[in-house]
Amino acid sequence: TKCFTLFVTHYQFICQMQDELPLQVQNHHMSFMEEGQDKIAFMYRLVRGSAQRSFGLNVALLARLPQSVVDRAHCKSKELEQKVAKRLRWHSAQMVGRVCEMAAGEGEGA
Repeated sequence: TKCFTLFVTHYQFICQMQDELPLQVQNHHMSFMEEGQDKIAFMYRLVRGSAQRSFGLNVALLARLPQSVVDRAHCKSKELEQKVAKRLRWHSAQMVGRVCEMAAGEGEGA
């Protein structure tokens, strides 16, 4: 048999594939300990499962990127999170509206 490895980050679709294809897909991440609100320490041990959030800013600090770069990335990350949350709320509202319309249509035909 052939071993196929794919290393990706920030792709929730890939993480969800483990639920659908548990014999073919496995998620792993580097274990860590939280050392405060936005600070972690990597344990340098690979563990099964997906990480629940991104640690890119922590890695940037470990790599000694300039603080100004990390601060800018943090701001951009928050902006993106807000845009995604807004888009999800909009799509959820659209879906609820469609379900209500369908339910009202079924009630009229009864």
